[in-house]
Amino acid sequence: MLNELCRAEVYAFHRFLTKWYAGRGTADKLLFSEFTDVLDRDFALVTPYGRTIGRAELVDHVWRAYGAHASSARPFRVWVERFDGKALADNLFLGTYEEWQWVDGRTRVRLTSAIFRRSEQARHGVEWVHVHETWLVPTKNAVERPASSEE
Repeated sequence: MLNELCRAEVYAFHRFLTKWYAGRGTADKLLFSEFTDVLDRDFALVTPYGRTIGRAELVDHVWRAYGAHASSARPFRVWVERFDGKALADNLFLGTYEEWQWVDGRTRVRLTSAIFRRSEQARHGVEWVHVHETWLVPTKNAVERPASSEE
């Protein structure tokens, strides 16, 4: 059950990122709550460059990046592949997945490990506690992928 909740959250979160960075919808607090309401108050992100970012800094950065890829000359899309998860404790879960991005005609890939905790207030019953991302090298023939049924 927890695996399904985390999987649903990961896909919803990345749908939000695509919408936000592409400038779809209105940049308001209601739309942005899809992002902020699922982050633990002590959330931390370790970027692919090895920098740790806390919740407040990440929220500010993403808020300011609304529509950063809205231009049709700069198509942008994010999707998730190869989600896998395992329980760490009764209320903690580790999810790993590949985050694929189509940015400026190029494919970027990150391997992501995320720790989730049960939360009755969060949209899928889990909140993000910690994320660690690592760059992967896409294969030579990696191109923009079609939307999966889970996106």
